[in-house]
Amino acid sequence: MKASAPRRPAVVLVSGGLDSATCLAIAREQGHDCYALSFSYGQRHAAELAAAARVAAALGALEHRVADGDDLAARVSLPAGDVGELGPGSGAQHGNAQFALLHGASPDG
Repeated sequence: MKASAPRRPAVVLVSGGLDSATCLAIAREQGHDCYALSFSYGQRHAAELAAAARVAAALGALEHRVADGDDLAARVSLPAGDVGELGPGSGAQHGNAQFALLHGASPDG
């Protein structure tokens, strides 16, 4: 009997929206053991984090954690720009890019 290859872990940033749900689904389809990570950064609606938890559970993440992102803007600075459909003051301007850069800006990064 041939042993199956070990599954590789993947940390997937999950916001509760369609883009991050798609990323999580692709990672699972590619055979990864997925761990979902969301950030609490003062979102206007707590429903975003609740949606992230539902997406993580529905798509088979082994664990879902919510990290405190309140100091995110101070740690990672990106230029202001067009926020498109989100509108000013949504709290989501460049959010995904900031989250992706968070590790590189950390003291351990």
